[in-house]
Amino acid sequence: MKIKLVHLLVLAFAALLIASCGQDREGRINGDETAPGVGETTPGNGNGVMATERQEWTDSMQNRLERVNSRLDQLDQRIDEASGAAKDQLQEQYNALQQRADNLRERLAESRTVADENWDEFTNDVENTFRDLEQGIEEFGEEFQ
Repeated sequence: MKIKLVHLLVLAFAALLIASCGQDREGRINGDETAPGVGETTPGNGNGVMATERQEWTDSMQNRLERVNSRLDQLDQRIDEASGAAKDQLQEQYNALQQRADNLRERLAESRTVADENWDEFTNDVENTFRDLEQGIEEFGEEFQ
């Protein structure tokens, strides 16, 4: 009976050893870049936010910023059609909106280095800033109608 138990333990150990031979420490199968379900982390942050998630969000915000800048360009052309004190006031409002858009561009550049533990706060802040800017642009555009 004792010998059968020892044989059983040896067989179990051998089975575990054979099963783990094809994997590295990270659970990846040798030769595979990643194991199923294991995401790639962003270089430099090391905390687990997936690079693809971060890149998709950043790309989305870059597209949004391009639309904002396009709208600002349209409004700038409309300012050129104004004259006198009204033009000066409109130009001042436009400059403030353009500065906010420039600040957003700088914030988006930070997305590559934000630590994972600050990612949600960062994205919420940027998205709220976008909403405020877009609302400001919409209100500014209404002055031309």
